[in-house]
Amino acid sequence: MAAQRVSRHNGRAGKSGAYSSKHNDRQFDAENAEHINKTRMLQNVYWDYLNGERTHAEQPAGEYPSFQTMEKQFYTERYSGYLSGQAERNRKSGHSNRNRTVDDLLHDKRICPEETILQIGKEGSETPPEVLLEVVHEYHDRFNQQFGEHVHIIDWALHLDETTPHVHERHVFDMQNGHGEIEPKQEKALELMGIPLPKPDQKPGKYNNRKMTFDAVCREMFIDVCKEHDISIEEEPIYGGQAYREKNDFIIESQRSEIAEQQETISQQQQTLAILQAQQAQNSQILLQQQATISNNASLLEDEQKLIDSIAAKVHDEAVNLTIENTVKTVQADNVTRLTAFKEKHTAPESKRSPEIRKLISDCLDAVIALIRNRTDKLIQRVKEKLLGPDIRTESIRKIGEEIKPSIHAMLREFREKQQNASSRSKMIHRESHESR
Repeated sequence: MAAQRVSRHNGRAGKSGAYSSKHNDRQFDAENAEHINKTRMLQNVYWDYLNGERTHAEQPAGEYPSFQTMEKQFYTERYSGYLSGQAERNRKSGHSNRNRTVDDLLHDKRICPEETILQIGKEGSETPPEVLLEVVHEYHDRFNQQFGEHVHIIDWALHLDETTPHVHERHVFDMQNGHGEIEPKQEKALELMGIPLPKPDQKPGKYNNRKMTFDAVCREMFIDVCKEHDISIEEEPIYGGQAYREKNDFIIESQRSEIAEQQETISQQQQTLAILQAQQAQNSQILLQQQATISNNASLLEDEQKLIDSIAAKVHDEAVNLTIENTVKTVQADNVTRLTAFKEKHTAPESKRSPEIRKLISDCLDAVIALIRNRTDKLIQRVKEKLLGPDIRTESIRKIGEEIKPSIHAMLREFREKQQNASSRSKMIHRESHESR
């Protein structure tokens, strides 16, 4: 067999932000995904740090958390201490606005999971899936042995349902900072692992950083595993070529021919679209006028209803307060009058009762009268609470509102007519004044 080209692409983010793992574990509706062969999708292999390895056939919908969920769980478990410590330091320095969440870390292109795509060969000459899976297992074992203290593989997926078998693997770099917290940080983690700069005698920079050395070491490690599985490999990397393109750029390049074929169709569609847009602009103007009218009417109706509800609530509350106090006080006065008359009748000297009995009756009735007077305020409060409670009050306000609605509508209609007439007169006077100049 001819020598195979090894592909190892790395990336964290593109023009749309941090790369998502949604594509990798196929936990989405793939029915309309034209690049996915549904009959081969069941052979895909998935792995995450908590649930281990399974095929797509062994992963029924909903049985396993998505890669996206597992990545958030990993970041929460491992970096919450760092986030809490940083938040406390920010609080003490008066910079709490700098606090971050786990979601912020996952969307930060400097420390979100890095994605690596591993592939051997190209369409028509690719390595058999079972061999590629063996290579991936061996490569990840060596990767963890050498870098596992500071680089953590969170999940990976072997896709056998696309044009060429390949692996998507996502990992994160971290280290223990000066506060004893585990912090996601790539360059410092690489330094602690002893990864040197490509040019140690020059300053670190975009074209001289430890990540470049790390990627070269990982590529050599992958090639070594391939060779041990009797796969002939072209070892010379293609600098600046396909092997070093961003994940999204690599996909776009493979689709250029299809895009070119669509250009003529798009041009025709644009001409049609221009005509439709002109018609739409006309329709939009009419629609905006109609919406303005509807909005104005709706606003008026809403304001009227609020006014009616406000008046009804005030009428109900004032009626309750006035009625209860008048009623209770009237009943109290009547009871006191009757008891006083009863006391005077039965304690008068001519009542033929002994002085002791007359005094006993007088004291008892005085106590009852005093009790009635003392309990009046409490009775008024209890009755108010009942009648002003949400159930009775809401229904009462609704009924009052229905009764006063016609008269309120009539008053508002008359008021608006007067406003319109005044506005019309003002415009007419302004126009006549302008014409006379």
